[in-house]
Amino acid sequence: MSAMFFVAEISKVTVTQQNHVFKVSGQLFFASTESFINDFKKVSVENTAITIDFSDSPVWDDSAIGAILKVEQMLQQQGNSVTFTGMNDKGQLLLTQLTGKTVSH
Repeated sequence: MSAMFFVAEISKVTVTQQNHVFKVSGQLFFASTESFINDFKKVSVENTAITIDFSDSPVWDDSAIGAILKVEQMLQQQGNSVTFTGMNDKGQLLLTQLTGKTVSH
């Protein structure tokens, strides 16, 4: 039971927008991917260069990478280009292994 409460506590992710930079805060892993995706469903930006900054959000597993790719696809369907920045080493490694993409620091 304690493990479930712990996961619920650390699975809070927030996305804040400043111009065309979206800053992600909180642990991004299997338990937080749904709220991460839902935050981006509210975004209404078209034909813009968007940066998603993970400096305050460790990326822990392949579920997180899947959610990141889904968000990227949603934004690209609105005509946006998407760049990721600030991803932790584990997240960068997973992203590269699963997609061949790299992330700027």
